[in-house]
Amino acid sequence: MFSQNDARAKFEGLPEGVTVSITPETQKLKAKKIGTYSATFTVGPNVPSGKYQVTLVAYSEKGVFDKITFDFIVP
Repeated sequence: MFSQNDARAKFEGLPEGVTVSITPETQKLKAKKIGTYSATFTVGPNVPSGKYQVTLVAYSEKGVFDKITFDFIVP
């Protein structure tokens, strides 16, 4: 059993010109519990259309504890 204090999420691989706002900024995750975040992406007008490989990283001061890679599509 473990807890992750100050758990955070970040996105790696977003194309230049895309920003993301994640809420909550931090949370405490207890053993066998799932954290829920909300992410709002803003795509600038100069971002080329396409499919980008983006990785969502869950981490804390103890290090990375989960990753998932997905396709981020800009129409």
